[in-house]
Amino acid sequence: MRATGFDLSLTAPAYCTIPLNWDGDIRRVKVGHLRPNKSAPHCDMERAARLDRLVNWAMTSLGQFGGHVAIEALPTHAAYSLVPSAELHGVIRHSLYRAGIETRTAPLSSVRGLLMGPIASKGAKEIVRRTIQSFAGCASWTGDECDAFAVANWLCGELGAPVISARKS
Repeated sequence: MRATGFDLSLTAPAYCTIPLNWDGDIRRVKVGHLRPNKSAPHCDMERAARLDRLVNWAMTSLGQFGGHVAIEALPTHAAYSLVPSAELHGVIRHSLYRAGIETRTAPLSSVRGLLMGPIASKGAKEIVRRTIQSFAGCASWTGDECDAFAVANWLCGELGAPVISARKS
């Protein structure tokens, strides 16, 4: 079984899948992303077409790996992009539901807290990205792939599987 984390956006979505018996071996982690779009489409039909491509991408990614799924929670800032992001999350969740795949929401504070311990929300995304990219084998990962890894790592913890934590002791 595997834990798959999605960082969903209309511009640069990413996934990460981790086998539940991975024992912290980054070489067993798979990440990927859909070719970035410069901006979210404004036209309803273009946005619907992008949603369709993203659903196909997500289902194909999941079909390759199977298992449990967590989706990074919607941000509480940048309200201008909230509606398109909410549409995307809803369409992906509906597709996963129709495929019989249980989905969980990964709260940003819990995802980052498991990985880093308590950190201030200002600059947290960048701190998490730099930390994950400092792990052996992760330097070439995109910021979105790092976010997806943090989500999949959180899901591993929720399922009782090993996790990586970079907390200061």
